[in-house]
Amino acid sequence: MPKPSVIFRTADQFRAADASPGEVLREADGVRARIEYLERGATDGALSDAEQAEVRGLVKTLDGLLNLVEDMTVIDRRGVVPVGRDGIHWGGGQDARPVREGVRGRALDVLDRTERTDGHLHRSALDAVARAVDADETDALARWVTVAGDPAYRSAFHKLVRNPQHGSFEWDDAERQAFARVQQLQRAMSLTDGAGGFMVPFSLDPAVVVTNSGTSNVRLRDAFTTKTIATDAWNGVTSAGVTAEWKAEAAEVADASPTVSQPSIPVHKGDAWIPFSFEVGGDAAAFAAEMARLLVDAKDRLEAAAFVTGTGTGQPRGIVTAAVAAGKTVATASADTLALGDLYKLKAALPARWRAQAAWLANEDIYDAVRQFDTTGSAALWAALGDNTPAALLGRRVYESSEMDGSVTAAATNHLMIYGDLRQYYVVDRVGTVVELVPHLFGANRRPTGERGFLMWFRTGADLVVPDAVRVLDA
Repeated sequence: MPKPSVIFRTADQFRAADASPGEVLREADGVRARIEYLERGATDGALSDAEQAEVRGLVKTLDGLLNLVEDMTVIDRRGVVPVGRDGIHWGGGQDARPVREGVRGRALDVLDRTERTDGHLHRSALDAVARAVDADETDALARWVTVAGDPAYRSAFHKLVRNPQHGSFEWDDAERQAFARVQQLQRAMSLTDGAGGFMVPFSLDPAVVVTNSGTSNVRLRDAFTTKTIATDAWNGVTSAGVTAEWKAEAAEVADASPTVSQPSIPVHKGDAWIPFSFEVGGDAAAFAAEMARLLVDAKDRLEAAAFVTGTGTGQPRGIVTAAVAAGKTVATASADTLALGDLYKLKAALPARWRAQAAWLANEDIYDAVRQFDTTGSAALWAALGDNTPAALLGRRVYESSEMDGSVTAAATNHLMIYGDLRQYYVVDRVGTVVELVPHLFGANRRPTGERGFLMWFRTGADLVVPDAVRVLDA
């Protein structure tokens, strides 16, 4: 017969006692052991009604304890590391999977809910975050989605914006706890500075918010490969592959070991100053919409140039910069002239490996010049593929960037078009945009203007991982 039921402390009791993670974990181990004891002692493999009721209660208690551990946990690149006053670190020897799976599951729930309710979020960015979380690439990413996507944190954020000096006094318990979890994660992700900056809510982070209709950067991001990370750099692996051979019977094979390289794309800090009026900040709904627009517009305009011609020093490395540095240029037949034959020359210069997924990238003004090569339509340069489907040039999809050269300037370098597999250009967003709130702005006469301000910063990197995948037309 099973021994009499054991009374375990609940998560609420541990929370009220300001317990350490180690204490909570020891209680969780006891609950788990009790469940296993009941299951082992079941008669003919079946639990009595009383035992079933006890197991259900124990499972609920265990879930609460593990959720509490999540709230008390700092995530770093080594895994789950509870930090408490007893100095116990949950790692070596104990199984961290229950906590990790809980964080991942909650993150996916947040993404699913966000997709249904926040129409201004960029679907492809949400998908990228969801894939990373689902693959469990990094616990910090899942944790970020969970804590920054908490509705209680968003409401706490809005109250703080409405009243920077005393907004925190208006928080309820859920908002206070949500804000504390975000601050804890900021420390774990190295986002906090000495000035007390705090993260914007997930739904306002420019890493996932859609670009407004006035720019083309979102289309440019669709052409590239985007990665969302919770570290300071994205690290990949590339290889030229192996070489196969024909061999005679019983002949020794050649060594075909591939050469592997590890490209690394660091993220760089960008910032923007965002003033807003008391009236906008006082209306939470209006503020959210306005903030999303301002955050994205600032980030988008800064990135648009960097993704094409960025130097790679203190900023992303542009696709043109990287391709030219690698010698992947094709000169036009005549200097300072763009002609129809140059398109075919550029297209033919791309290695066969990259032609199946190739696309064009150019300024809209260059596309207009190309359209004028074929005034009768007999050359079939352009094909309109139907509603909501972009046109194709010589059978390949086109992307537009206003940062590409839009005209031919005599005696100057003109990078007019890019052709190739644009997916080999990687854009890496470091999650966790941070803001500093300035409660009052002052005018020229040092009197308040009725505005507040945000100093926002974010981190983004980009580079061409496989330079041979593209060619640049140089006139």
